[in-house]
Amino acid sequence: MEMNHFCLDVLQRITIPDFLDFMRSVFPKLYAIDVDNATIIDLHDPHMAYFVMHEHVVRNRFPNIVGAFNAEIKLKLDRLLTRSTGTIALSKRLHDEANALKAKLVEGKVFNTPAVANPIGKISSKSIPRSTLAGEALTIPITLANNSGENWYGYGTHPVMLSYHWCVADGTMHVYDGLRTPLACEMLSPGRTTEQMINVMAPKTSGDYRLILTLVQEGICWFENKGFHSTEVVIEVQ
Repeated sequence: MEMNHFCLDVLQRITIPDFLDFMRSVFPKLYAIDVDNATIIDLHDPHMAYFVMHEHVVRNRFPNIVGAFNAEIKLKLDRLLTRSTGTIALSKRLHDEANALKAKLVEGKVFNTPAVANPIGKISSKSIPRSTLAGEALTIPITLANNSGENWYGYGTHPVMLSYHWCVADGTMHVYDGLRTPLACEMLSPGRTTEQMINVMAPKTSGDYRLILTLVQEGICWFENKGFHSTEVVIEVQ
Protein backbone atom coordinates (compact mmCIF):
# COMPACT_ATOMS: atom_id res chain seq x y z
CA MET A 1 0.00 0.00 0.00
CA GLU A 2 1.32 3.41 -0.94
CA MET A 3 -0.05 6.78 0.20
CA ASN A 4 0.84 9.72 -2.03
CA HIS A 5 1.45 13.38 -1.22
CA PHE A 6 -2.08 14.51 -2.06
CA CYS A 7 -3.64 12.08 0.41
CA LEU A 8 -1.19 13.05 3.13
CA ASP A 9 -1.97 16.72 2.57
CA VAL A 10 -5.66 16.00 3.03
CA LEU A 11 -5.02 13.91 6.12
CA GLN A 12 -2.76 16.65 7.48
CA ARG A 13 -5.85 18.81 7.87
CA ILE A 14 -7.39 16.10 10.07
CA THR A 15 -4.63 14.75 12.28
CA ILE A 16 -1.42 13.13 11.10
CA PRO A 17 -0.56 11.57 14.50
CA ASP A 18 -3.91 9.76 14.70
CA PHE A 19 -3.58 8.63 11.10
CA LEU A 20 -0.10 7.22 11.68
CA ASP A 21 -1.23 5.50 14.87
CA PHE A 22 -3.95 3.77 12.87
CA MET A 23 -1.57 2.83 10.04
CA ARG A 24 0.94 1.37 12.50
CA SER A 25 -1.83 -0.74 14.02
CA VAL A 26 -2.65 -2.14 10.56
CA PHE A 27 0.79 -2.55 8.98
CA PRO A 28 3.65 -4.22 10.87
CA LYS A 29 5.99 -2.62 8.32
CA LEU A 30 5.46 1.09 7.66
CA TYR A 31 7.95 3.47 6.05
CA ALA A 32 8.06 7.10 4.90
CA ILE A 33 9.94 7.99 1.71
CA ASP A 34 11.40 11.44 1.07
CA VAL A 35 11.10 13.45 -2.14
CA ASP A 36 14.52 12.26 -3.34
CA ASN A 37 13.44 8.59 -3.06
CA ALA A 38 16.68 8.07 -1.15
CA THR A 39 15.63 8.72 2.42
CA ILE A 40 13.51 6.00 4.03
CA ILE A 41 12.26 6.20 7.62
CA ASP A 42 10.80 3.45 9.81
CA LEU A 43 7.53 4.90 11.14
CA HIS A 44 7.39 2.34 13.95
CA ASP A 45 10.25 4.28 15.58
CA PRO A 46 8.31 6.93 17.57
CA HIS A 47 11.06 9.57 17.52
CA MET A 48 11.65 9.16 13.80
CA ALA A 49 7.89 9.22 13.18
CA TYR A 50 7.68 12.59 14.96
CA PHE A 51 10.59 13.78 12.82
CA VAL A 52 8.73 12.74 9.65
CA MET A 53 5.53 14.52 10.73
CA HIS A 54 7.50 17.68 11.52
CA GLU A 55 9.38 17.62 8.21
CA HIS A 56 6.23 16.88 6.22
CA VAL A 57 4.30 19.80 7.68
CA VAL A 58 7.18 22.28 7.78
CA ARG A 59 9.23 21.41 4.70
CA ASN A 60 6.88 19.28 2.56
CA ARG A 61 9.25 16.32 2.88
CA PHE A 62 8.31 12.62 2.96
CA PRO A 63 5.39 12.79 0.49
CA ASN A 64 4.86 9.01 0.41
CA ILE A 65 4.40 6.21 2.89
CA VAL A 66 4.57 2.48 2.16
CA GLY A 67 2.92 -0.17 4.33
CA ALA A 68 3.35 -3.94 4.15
CA PHE A 69 2.68 -7.13 6.11
CA ASN A 70 6.09 -8.79 5.73
CA ALA A 71 9.77 -7.89 5.72
CA GLU A 72 10.20 -8.30 1.97
CA ILE A 73 9.25 -4.67 1.37
CA LYS A 74 12.07 -3.49 3.65
CA LEU A 75 14.61 -5.44 1.59
CA LYS A 76 13.37 -3.73 -1.57
CA LEU A 77 13.51 -0.30 0.04
CA ASP A 78 17.00 -0.98 1.40
CA ARG A 79 18.20 -1.79 -2.11
CA LEU A 80 16.75 1.51 -3.32
CA LEU A 81 18.46 3.36 -0.48
CA THR A 82 21.82 1.66 -1.06
CA ARG A 83 21.78 2.62 -4.73
CA SER A 84 20.99 6.24 -3.95
CA THR A 85 23.12 7.32 -1.01
CA GLY A 86 25.41 6.32 1.84
CA THR A 87 23.20 4.44 4.29
CA ILE A 88 25.33 4.81 7.43
CA ALA A 89 26.02 8.53 7.05
CA LEU A 90 22.41 9.22 6.14
CA SER A 91 21.06 7.25 9.08
CA LYS A 92 23.31 9.12 11.52
CA ARG A 93 22.32 12.50 10.09
CA LEU A 94 18.61 11.76 10.27
CA HIS A 95 18.85 10.46 13.82
CA ASP A 96 20.82 13.57 14.80
CA GLU A 97 18.06 15.75 13.33
CA ALA A 98 15.38 13.71 15.07
CA ASN A 99 17.25 13.95 18.37
CA ALA A 100 17.43 17.72 17.96
CA LEU A 101 13.64 17.78 17.69
CA LYS A 102 13.37 15.38 20.61
CA ALA A 103 15.38 17.86 22.70
CA LYS A 104 12.48 20.28 22.29
CA LEU A 105 10.13 17.90 24.07
CA VAL A 106 9.14 18.72 27.65
CA GLU A 107 8.89 15.69 29.94
CA GLY A 108 8.51 13.44 26.92
CA LYS A 109 5.69 15.48 25.39
CA VAL A 110 5.69 17.96 22.54
CA PHE A 111 6.04 21.54 23.76
CA ASN A 112 2.56 23.07 24.02
CA THR A 113 3.22 26.30 22.15
CA PRO A 114 1.16 29.16 23.60
CA ALA A 115 -1.09 31.03 21.19
CA VAL A 116 0.21 34.50 20.31
CA ALA A 117 -2.60 36.87 21.31
CA ASN A 118 -1.24 40.14 19.88
CA PRO A 119 1.40 39.50 17.22
CA ILE A 120 2.55 43.09 16.88
CA GLY A 121 5.58 43.31 14.62
CA LYS A 122 6.61 43.50 11.00
CA ILE A 123 8.40 41.74 8.18
CA SER A 124 10.35 43.68 5.57
CA SER A 125 12.68 43.06 2.66
CA LYS A 126 14.70 45.25 0.31
CA SER A 127 15.61 42.38 -2.01
CA ILE A 128 12.32 41.05 -3.39
CA PRO A 129 12.68 40.56 -7.17
CA ARG A 130 10.22 42.45 -9.37
CA SER A 131 10.08 39.61 -11.88
CA THR A 132 10.59 35.86 -11.84
CA LEU A 133 9.94 32.73 -13.88
CA ALA A 134 6.79 30.67 -13.47
CA GLY A 135 7.26 27.93 -10.90
CA GLU A 136 10.67 29.23 -9.82
CA ALA A 137 11.84 28.61 -6.26
CA LEU A 138 12.85 31.92 -4.66
CA THR A 139 14.96 32.53 -1.58
CA ILE A 140 14.37 36.05 -0.29
CA PRO A 141 16.26 37.79 2.56
CA ILE A 142 13.93 39.34 5.12
CA THR A 143 14.08 41.27 8.38
CA LEU A 144 11.63 40.20 11.07
CA ALA A 145 10.78 42.29 14.14
CA ASN A 146 8.82 41.18 17.20
CA ASN A 147 7.36 44.35 18.70
CA SER A 148 4.88 42.51 20.90
CA GLY A 149 5.15 41.48 24.53
CA GLU A 150 5.14 37.76 23.73
CA ASN A 151 7.67 35.16 22.66
CA TRP A 152 7.23 33.73 19.17
CA TYR A 153 8.16 30.05 19.30
CA GLY A 154 9.16 28.28 16.11
CA TYR A 155 8.52 24.78 17.45
CA GLY A 156 6.05 22.70 19.44
CA THR A 157 2.36 22.08 18.86
CA HIS A 158 1.67 25.44 17.17
CA PRO A 159 4.96 26.77 15.76
CA VAL A 160 5.28 30.25 14.29
CA MET A 161 6.45 30.05 10.68
CA LEU A 162 7.32 32.40 7.85
CA SER A 163 4.91 32.06 4.94
CA TYR A 164 3.23 34.03 2.16
CA HIS A 165 0.19 34.55 -0.06
CA TRP A 166 -0.06 35.22 -3.81
CA CYS A 167 -2.88 37.43 -5.16
CA VAL A 168 -3.67 38.19 -8.80
CA ALA A 169 -3.90 41.76 -10.10
CA ASP A 170 -7.59 42.19 -9.22
CA GLY A 171 -6.96 41.16 -5.62
CA THR A 172 -8.31 37.62 -5.93
CA MET A 173 -6.37 35.15 -3.81
CA HIS A 174 -4.29 32.81 -6.00
CA VAL A 175 -2.27 30.91 -3.37
CA TYR A 176 -3.29 31.39 0.24
CA ASP A 177 -1.37 28.64 2.02
CA GLY A 178 2.24 29.32 1.01
CA LEU A 179 5.27 27.21 1.82
CA ARG A 180 6.49 27.35 5.40
CA THR A 181 9.97 28.50 6.42
CA PRO A 182 11.01 27.83 10.04
CA LEU A 183 12.26 30.68 12.21
CA ALA A 184 16.05 30.56 12.14
CA CYS A 185 16.28 31.57 15.80
CA GLU A 186 13.60 29.07 17.01
CA MET A 187 12.28 31.70 19.45
CA LEU A 188 11.98 35.41 18.72
CA SER A 189 11.61 37.27 22.00
CA PRO A 190 9.88 40.66 22.52
CA GLY A 191 11.80 43.62 21.12
CA ARG A 192 14.11 41.43 19.08
CA THR A 193 14.84 41.77 15.36
CA THR A 194 16.36 39.02 13.24
CA GLU A 195 17.42 38.53 9.64
CA GLN A 196 17.01 35.33 7.66
CA MET A 197 15.78 33.89 4.36
CA ILE A 198 12.24 32.91 3.37
CA ASN A 199 11.46 30.25 0.76
CA VAL A 200 8.83 31.19 -1.82
CA MET A 201 7.49 29.23 -4.80
CA ALA A 202 6.39 31.41 -7.72
CA PRO A 203 2.99 30.78 -9.37
CA LYS A 204 3.03 28.27 -12.22
CA THR A 205 1.23 30.56 -14.67
CA SER A 206 2.47 33.89 -16.02
CA GLY A 207 0.95 37.21 -15.06
CA ASP A 208 1.19 40.05 -12.56
CA TYR A 209 0.85 38.96 -8.94
CA ARG A 210 1.08 40.54 -5.52
CA LEU A 211 3.34 38.66 -3.11
CA ILE A 212 2.48 39.06 0.57
CA LEU A 213 5.15 37.96 3.05
CA THR A 214 3.82 37.24 6.53
CA LEU A 215 3.85 34.89 9.54
CA VAL A 216 1.48 32.12 10.54
CA GLN A 217 1.07 30.28 13.83
CA GLU A 218 0.06 26.79 12.80
CA GLY A 219 -3.46 25.95 13.89
CA ILE A 220 -3.95 29.41 15.46
CA CYS A 221 -3.90 32.36 13.06
CA TRP A 222 -2.21 34.31 10.31
CA PHE A 223 -0.42 37.19 12.00
CA GLU A 224 -1.57 39.87 9.53
CA ASN A 225 -5.14 39.26 10.72
CA LYS A 226 -4.15 40.40 14.22
CA GLY A 227 -2.17 43.57 13.63
CA PHE A 228 1.10 42.24 12.21
CA HIS A 229 2.56 44.32 9.35
CA SER A 230 3.18 42.07 6.36
CA THR A 231 5.06 43.29 3.30
CA GLU A 232 3.59 43.34 -0.22
CA VAL A 233 5.26 43.63 -3.62
CA VAL A 234 3.91 43.32 -7.18
CA ILE A 235 5.90 40.74 -9.16
CA GLU A 236 5.72 39.90 -12.85
CA VAL A 237 5.74 36.14 -13.39
CA GLN A 238 7.01 35.27 -16.87
